[in-house]
Amino acid sequence: NNGNASPDVHDDSNGQDRKRIKRPYQSKTFKVEISFAAKIPMQAIQNALRGQESENSQEALRVLDIILRQHAAKQGCLLVRQSFFQNNPDNFTDIGGGVLGCRGFHSSFRASQGGLSLNIDVSTTMIIRPGPVVDFLLANQNARDPYSLDWTKAKRSLKNLRIKVSPSNQEYKITGLSEQLCKDQLFSLKQKSMKNDNGEAENLEITVYDYFVNHRNIQLRYSADLPCINVGKPKRPTYIPLELCSLVSLQRYTKALTTFQRASLVEKSRQKPQERMTVLSSALQRSNYGAEPMLRSCGVSISTNFTQVEGRVLPAPRLKVGNGEDFFPRNGRWNFNNKKLVEPTKIERWAVVNFSARCDTNSLVRDLIRCGDMKG
Repeated sequence: NNGNASPDVHDDSNGQDRKRIKRPYQSKTFKVEISFAAKIPMQAIQNALRGQESENSQEALRVLDIILRQHAAKQGCLLVRQSFFQNNPDNFTDIGGGVLGCRGFHSSFRASQGGLSLNIDVSTTMIIRPGPVVDFLLANQNARDPYSLDWTKAKRSLKNLRIKVSPSNQEYKITGLSEQLCKDQLFSLKQKSMKNDNGEAENLEITVYDYFVNHRNIQLRYSADLPCINVGKPKRPTYIPLELCSLVSLQRYTKALTTFQRASLVEKSRQKPQERMTVLSSALQRSNYGAEPMLRSCGVSISTNFTQVEGRVLPAPRLKVGNGEDFFPRNGRWNFNNKKLVEPTKIERWAVVNFSARCDTNSLVRDLIRCGDMKG
């Protein structure tokens, strides 16, 4: 194995006080040409609000939306179309399986009867739980300890995720896992103190575990019997012990949710109107759109107050049930227990087909007849 066990590390001449040096990267030169696309007159928005025909009003609104996205990107937000998600643990909710529901905000400009409006609402996306990689894997597979993990599944779950490595705090993208355990995985370490006949540094075959423990003086508690994280290329792997790797925040989880996760997400994302209003007000303050120079250059300033409109509470629909009884909802829902139908229909012939050996068919038939009698 010719890979590096630790990113950007070589042995020094005396074998002690090893220093971290940067691997010499080959620089590339790019030629970039910026071409003029179009001039969008922002006056078109005002013309549209006055009821005048304007060909460029939608393009002008799109420019303002792009400025909002750029403003969110500068704040380090995760961008998903017109929604943005801030790295704030208060917005995270655990839905199980190493997945968090992340509450964010959808925002876009709209032309309305009251003038130019910023439409903002709460939105939710799923992200990988940040923190130690091993904690995510245990939650994702519902495993008791790291030694009972399915590493084939782990490899699929971790591929292309971003991690930070301690103690350097450098960020890498996971490309895979090592084929062997940390205590058995070998790599070639250049020894500057040992040179061959050509004056070149000789390579020493060493395990990843031995390198980190004995050469880097980093104590590893449980990584010896686990695979390593690979952050290198297929032909030049770079192995790092598992316990030194932590997943960075705001990485989207794009796989399908389980039934339990979906139910948990719906339950924990539910908000009352006043609570939602408080959350949105806080989001507006943190976004600090007033400090965005591009919005100011377009002559746009955003108030932190919501637009107030007149409204009224509509009465709940009234239903008729059996015996001519009026039926009203309670707590926003209708409860049809012990209620008969207005016009029940009699089913003369019916049958039950049972495909389960564990189902009591006779009991099921009795329950169906009883429920039918209760409804009329």
